[in-house]
Amino acid sequence: ASPPAGPWQLIVASGKSAAAAEGNLRRLGEHLQRLPETNLADVAFTLQVGRETFPHRRVLVCRDGADAVSALAALDPERVVSGTGPRQEPSVVFLFPGGGAQYPNMARELYEGEPEFRAHMDRCLEILRDRHGVDLAPALYPRDGDAEAAAARLGQPQLALPALLATEFALAKLWMSWGIEPAAMTGHSLGEYTAACLAGVMSLEDALELVMLRARLFETLPAGAMLSVQGSESVVREHLGDRLSIAAVNGPELCVVAGPVDAIDALETELAARTIEFRRLKIGAAAHSAQLEPILEAFRKGVRKIALHPSTVPFVSNLTGTWVQGAEITDPEYWVRHLRNTVRFSAGMGALLHADNRVFLEVGPGTTLTSLTRIHPERRPGHTAVSSLRHPQEAVSDRQFLLNA
Repeated sequence: ASPPAGPWQLIVASGKSAAAAEGNLRRLGEHLQRLPETNLADVAFTLQVGRETFPHRRVLVCRDGADAVSALAALDPERVVSGTGPRQEPSVVFLFPGGGAQYPNMARELYEGEPEFRAHMDRCLEILRDRHGVDLAPALYPRDGDAEAAAARLGQPQLALPALLATEFALAKLWMSWGIEPAAMTGHSLGEYTAACLAGVMSLEDALELVMLRARLFETLPAGAMLSVQGSESVVREHLGDRLSIAAVNGPELCVVAGPVDAIDALETELAARTIEFRRLKIGAAAHSAQLEPILEAFRKGVRKIALHPSTVPFVSNLTGTWVQGAEITDPEYWVRHLRNTVRFSAGMGALLHADNRVFLEVGPGTTLTSLTRIHPERRPGHTAVSSLRHPQEAVSDRQFLLNA
């Protein structure tokens, strides 16, 4: 006897024609209606691994048998995802978001209900407790009523940065346990540490070590701010002056500016007068700016203590905007420049988008990198962008969202 089905199951069906695929789903709904005691997890498993896959495909994520019967009877296009499979298996690119994407309870349902995710997250939590004296769990998975206070705590670099790396690492391991292996990877700023860890450049312990060092050093700096600005790098640079830096180029017409709070305030006033669109980011530091100069030597000393190895998975660098080459990733100076210099995310996506038939999977909280991929001018019809975790304002189950992905 199999164990009782948990909530949210992935139901898949296919056929040699669209009519055949829909017919298979209708018959499945009738079967579940006749036998309501059927274990839905067994049904999902059998359909996923015990049936041949044909080109015309249908997918439904349902809460339980009754939900499945209702959705299959209506074949609601909002619930039943339809499509035609590609002739060749697509390659998958893992995208890892950076600072500012974190929020309390991100992936909490996966921690509570997915043993693979929980095992890797627990390992990260243990390393942070034992080596760094940081108890991340209360801020990451707060008790009822504590979410607002947890959000404030999770805004601190010493909690925000390790929370992101741990969540991304555990989520990547969950995807890989399901057979979704990355052909390539890239990360945005902090996200590159996750990519490097999974590619064997550094161990998980060392990745968390560097992230904690980065966080501690950030907290020694004066308050900073970051502003997302609509415009090309050359146009935005005209408004910067001596105190502001281009922190990231996220698209041909989208940049992030970083610097002291008063200088960012002044830039906002100027941009508003010129009717240039901008948005203040929820980050209390001026990452990838001249404000980081005082901490670079301490960071350099920390990186030199870390064992760095050549990458075993191809990944694109934020620093160069192209594929990591040879031994550059094992040079401590690479990571110092990566901390200080502009994030070349748009250029990196251009390199990744040169290949056809690719799925770009955002492996972390939110949908920012998915959105940037979708609006990139190099994106073509054979490119699909998918988010793993919901936006914090979306009231939807983590597991439901992930299975839909």
